Amino acid sequence: MRAFVTEADLWLPCGILAGWLMASLAARAAGLSARQTHGLVLGGLLTVYATSVLFTAATAGHTAAEGWHEWLRPRSGVFVALAALSLYAAVFCRWQRVSFRHVADIGAPAFLLVIACARVGCFVRGCCWGDVCCDPAQVAGLSNADAACVYTIPALCASAWPLAVIFPRGSMAYMQHAMLGLLPGPQAHSLPCHPVQLYEAAVAACLAVAALWLLPRRRFPVQVATLCLAGYALARFALEFVRADHAIIWWRFTAAQMASLACAAVAMGWYWRAARQAGRSRR
Repeated sequence: MRAFVTEADLWLPCGILAGWLMASLAARAAGLSARQTHGLVLGGLLTVYATSVLFTAATAGHTAAEGWHEWLRPRSGVFVALAALSLYAAVFCRWQRVSFRHVADIGAPAFLLVIACARVGCFVRGCCWGDVCCDPAQVAGLSNADAACVYTIPALCASAWPLAVIFPRGSMAYMQHAMLGLLPGPQAHSLPCHPVQLYEAAVAACLAVAALWLLPRRRFPVQVATLCLAGYALARFALEFVRADHAIIWWRFTAAQMASLACAAVAMGWYWRAARQAGRSRR
């Protein structure tokens, strides 16, 4: 049992605090009462935090002796947290008799900010790493399944990739590379990898800024939330191709990619329906 808190452990709480402040300001500006604002924001962010902790605990604890296929299982923690948050918000809005669509627009930028901070924490912790960036000869001996997991798009996995990072010996990326025979022997660090965690953090932060800009300019309720959900889902779908800790479950897609496509389809359908309803009401 750890007796201390690492820097990685602090990123998610800091993200939740920042998201709380952002969502509180947006809710008050939108006319929600202080009681509704605190109940919605505090309860929602605590739901995200509790879900993230429980999900991490449920998928952690797999050691190297179990084999990398055991702990590189399909994981979609962000979408699990999003589902829990949506359920809480729907129940709260029904109880308080406020518009769920309105609340979704308010909460979308805050949720994206939490994702951005959480992914930086993943980078510091060393989880959620990306594909190796190396010469093709180094992965020539891998099976098709292993190569599809750690060297998905050769054009993006060159040894000279400027953003590649290394992780220390004992990290999950290092253990994966050692188990696959990509390291000639005990090394001080892993092979260079894509910092997918930071890619996703940057995407989420940019989407949060764009959502804050759009919020006072939206044409109809739920426009901000649906655009944020579709944008994040499509970005996550693309980033999964260079992420190495998710097993492929169907064709060349991971569980997170399947969830991303489903979320993008729901968001686009919801956007189209809300836009049509807003157009009819204006006429």
